[in-house]
Amino acid sequence: MDKLELSGEKRLTVFGLLIGCFLISLDPNLVGIVTPELATDLRATSLYGWIAGAYLIALTVGVPIVGKAVEVYSVRKIYLGSMVVFLIGTALCAVAPDVQTFLAFRVVQGLGAGGIFSTNFAVAAVLFSPRVQGVIMSYFNIASGLAMVAGAVVGGMLADFTTWRAAFWANFVPGLFTLVLLYFKMPEVPSKGGSRMDFKGALTLLGWCTPLMILCSWSPEEGDASLYLGGLLSLLVVSLAAFVMVESRQSEPLLDPKLLKHPVSRWGALAAWTVGAFTTSSMVYVPLFAVEGQDLSATYSSALLVCQTVFAIGGSVVGGRLLLKFGKYKPMMLASSFSCTAILLWLGERLGLQTPFWELLLIMAGLGLSFGILMPLYPLAVQNSVEPDRVASASSAVQFFQMLGSSMGAALTGLLLSVSLNASFPALVNPHVKQHLLAEHHEGYAEKDSLQDQLKANIENLREALKEAREGNSHAEQDIRDNPFVPERVREMVLSGQPIGDQELQRELEELAADLEQLIDDVVDDTIIAALQIVYRALAALGLLTFIFTLLIPSLPLRDKTHPS
Repeated sequence: MDKLELSGEKRLTVFGLLIGCFLISLDPNLVGIVTPELATDLRATSLYGWIAGAYLIALTVGVPIVGKAVEVYSVRKIYLGSMVVFLIGTALCAVAPDVQTFLAFRVVQGLGAGGIFSTNFAVAAVLFSPRVQGVIMSYFNIASGLAMVAGAVVGGMLADFTTWRAAFWANFVPGLFTLVLLYFKMPEVPSKGGSRMDFKGALTLLGWCTPLMILCSWSPEEGDASLYLGGLLSLLVVSLAAFVMVESRQSEPLLDPKLLKHPVSRWGALAAWTVGAFTTSSMVYVPLFAVEGQDLSATYSSALLVCQTVFAIGGSVVGGRLLLKFGKYKPMMLASSFSCTAILLWLGERLGLQTPFWELLLIMAGLGLSFGILMPLYPLAVQNSVEPDRVASASSAVQFFQMLGSSMGAALTGLLLSVSLNASFPALVNPHVKQHLLAEHHEGYAEKDSLQDQLKANIENLREALKEAREGNSHAEQDIRDNPFVPERVREMVLSGQPIGDQELQRELEELAADLEQLIDDVVDDTIIAALQIVYRALAALGLLTFIFTLLIPSLPLRDKTHPS
């Protein structure tokens, strides 16, 4: 089978599903652009992270819950219900009067998005054979990739010419169209008889996922909150223990441990977690290096992200077609995970100030192509390995692990970057610079602008010390004698009482400031590169783990038949 043929009803259904996938991927990109204005308008600066975090937590938790619900209730009703919840949450966010109600509606919106995300794969699984699903899933990846680009463009326009509320209405109108289309065109697929919803599992899952996601978004820069963090950790441990206990006693659990007994599901879930952990972070830090390390403009940074997105879309198309033609997923898994690992390892060893921009473009293209091929294959492999009536919960479990890996990976690599910056900076700065010119920051990393401001202030202090030394102040004379950055000729003239003109002194200090500013620039750039190399080595290790897990996944022939219903 090497051609994809769809009936009119299925074609319209896929079109509607793609719009739904596009919308839930568009939302965080749109909202991310308008968040500064939103936070100012609702006086929510202190809750800035929760504007995205509330949506992400609800989305992640909603995926496995809805995946289980699909096995109990009608797939069609679940999808349409999820779309209704998403649209209600979207509309309410657009009219929210204060931050408290906004965050509550953001959770509603995220739960609806989780339902759409989960049922997309369930609908594809019951309407198409695993062999054809590869193409359908590649379409989902294309929709998500286009949403990233559209979100940046449309979000920027909305931020410039309208208010933040328009970002939510921009999602509502096409969502309403999708709801009407699928209400009339999506075929009914009966659920498996005799299944029951695991409400206790859903409650305990929410209990441990929520503190885990909050902990993952925590930043050391937010200050000391030992009691708060201790409470979150306690809630996480207790809820996770309760979840394991509840699920072990359920006849039809939310996340069935029996799924992990099958080698495809077991190693596929682990690989999905590691893929989620390294994909998001690896895409973020190359543009960061371009802006902070090479002082390139935001336009160049955007070009890198667009390049990655375009090649991810191309990878999805190529991967789906190869899967449809040859019916084998494991060779593509191995090739893509190996190429990801190789690129990340190269970044960990060779990234530097001399890396040309065209090389960064090639790196982002290679990562995008590999990600585009790789991402849909693990859910597909797991779906193909389980009984047709367990496809929904199996695929949602894999998606849950992948999203959990993405959140945890972003948090842990962010923490690793922060620790690496603080560790690398003191080692690279000249000890005399730390002692005499950057005393406030000698224990850790500081932004370049902050360092330059402190440097200017200390140069001004040095000017005052020279003035006082010329007037005979003994303490100032000792400071001038001990400071290694005072030009030698200036030191000798001041300490010996020789006359030195103000213009000559000004010129000497300006030259000193220029030299030290360049030194600070070089040290900060070297610090960023050293820290990013550590991060990319860690990401390469995750890529290697993905390759190993993929090696352990049995290669099963793809079924050519759809769900028995």
